[in-house]
Amino acid sequence: MQTRHEVRLYWVQLAWTFNVILYILALWWGMFWWKHLQSWTVQEFFFLALYTIVVFLLASALFPHEYGPGHDCEAYFFRNKSWFSGLQIAAFLFDVPETLMKSLDGLRGVPVQYFLFLPTVILIGIIGLWSDNRKVHAALPFCGGRRSSLTSRHLGQSHRHGLSICLGKPVSTPSFAALLMAPKAP
Repeated sequence: MQTRHEVRLYWVQLAWTFNVILYILALWWGMFWWKHLQSWTVQEFFFLALYTIVVFLLASALFPHEYGPGHDCEAYFFRNKSWFSGLQIAAFLFDVPETLMKSLDGLRGVPVQYFLFLPTVILIGIIGLWSDNRKVHAALPFCGGRRSSLTSRHLGQSHRHGLSICLGKPVSTPSFAALLMAPKAP
């Protein structure tokens, strides 16, 4: 914030930043299912800790820790695109066993949308890893447009079910996506 007038921002990097924030929020919401696990193993704990570290590294790959006046975010993004895309792929590959473990532990079933979501985001990461084309990279953060609706639907389902568990009775609430799309009150 302090150097915003001295740094050349890159809109693709900002679009990825928004996507990573949404991913972290969805992941954070999904981690609440683990609170219902009665007996933890050290392997489950360290697996989830390692998954969290990979997501932290993913977010950290978007921006340098320090930069001075005249920093070019576009050049930085393309110097680090392989790290960012590789970490993106790794994060989603960590999601597979995490999702299956929740299902096997009886905490949550695997949503049908997941089977479309996962290959899509991994393909986006693979394209980002191998492509040097700036137009391709400009499109990638938006290729997952369906991804955000899947995430919103997933959050909405989790929200309703989570409230039901917490209150001990069925709860009828609008989905997270519906709350985001609701018209503003006059």
